[in-house]
Amino acid sequence: MTFSVPILIVGDPPEVIHSVDSYLRSEFTAVHTAAKLKQAVCLFKMHKPSIIICAFANLALTEKFYADLLNLSPTIRESPHKLIA
Repeated sequence: MTFSVPILIVGDPPEVIHSVDSYLRSEFTAVHTAAKLKQAVCLFKMHKPSIIICAFANLALTEKFYADLLNLSPTIRESPHKLIA
């Protein structure tokens, strides 16, 4: 069984993003990945993910990325989503 919940994976390094993406694609059909902030903003606006998975090396990088994401796109605050770090 596969699910169509939209998911956005962001992080660094790219190998980690790829690993998480490969794992999730076996059960979810709407998985999107971004290594850059501007790309993440575009993908969020297009797909309105219900879940954002931050795959960064530490929590400080996750917090900075999410704060920057919110600052670049105020509409993100209006879209219901969960953040997994």
